Amino acid sequence: MKGLSRRPCAVAATGFALLLVGGCARWQASAKLALPAIQTPPDSVALEILFIQFPFGDPEINGPLWTEIDEQEIDPALRQRLDANGIRAGVISGQLPAALERLLNPPDEPKKAAADPDLVDVRKRPTSHGRRLQVTAGEPFLIPVTGDKERHESLTILTRNEQGEVEGQTFAKVRGVFDAKAFALPDGRVRLELEPQIEYGDAKQQFAHGEGGSLQIRLAPSREIYQSLRLEAVVSRGQMLVLSSAPDRLGSLGRHYFSEEIEGSREQKLLLIRLANSGTPDAKVSPPPAPSDED
Repeated sequence: MKGLSRRPCAVAATGFALLLVGGCARWQASAKLALPAIQTPPDSVALEILFIQFPFGDPEINGPLWTEIDEQEIDPALRQRLDANGIRAGVISGQLPAALERLLNPPDEPKKAAADPDLVDVRKRPTSHGRRLQVTAGEPFLIPVTGDKERHESLTILTRNEQGEVEGQTFAKVRGVFDAKAFALPDGRVRLELEPQIEYGDAKQQFAHGEGGSLQIRLAPSREIYQSLRLEAVVSRGQMLVLSSAPDRLGSLGRHYFSEEIEGSREQKLLLIRLANSGTPDAKVSPPPAPSDED
């Protein structure tokens, strides 16, 4: 059921040891990151996708960490729109920032000197889960972000347009996803596209365009598409696209995408997307041969 209201208001790495699959895969819990080399067929892209959960509003993760993430890689106008809607994005190159490495590989916590000396409180330790997948270049795939295990009964999402106006929409039976694509470039890099979308309501018959322009019927929930927030970034092998929320944007799309209530406390999330390999042949990026002495 679509929004009940629309109203103005005043929002490499130490390694991704994850599951290798083609297409979608089950999430697998892990914080390790050492991977073997991937043999990537032509016209395909191998990605590693990882979510890290940590206490909401953590001052180090929301502050110093982002000084080591290059947000300038995102188009300035797009970055402004994302920020207005509670989403932060940037690219990490080279060595992992220390704060991120601690999230991926948290130290063991000391045992509590309590009645039970073997009891360890792990509720506030960061957790991670992710997958590795291989996709056909240019073909869409989904990255579920919120409501994947259990859809939200109801969400009211505030969005801000380019004129600074804010409106709210309420959705029922909600799952938030990124509709993603990866385009292999001739130089071995990959252009990532991520478009935020809200799936809502019960599944129903819908028409979709198939091969050759034919119409196909599929069973799927309705979607709200945030085309103006479609994110684009170009990454090289080993680089990571990082996304999270701006904690102070209450009710925003980013707040709902990158935070959730877990056992009575609010957790925040980082989404990391690392380019593992691209099927672009090496010959396409080799420098031209040096001129011979006879030239």
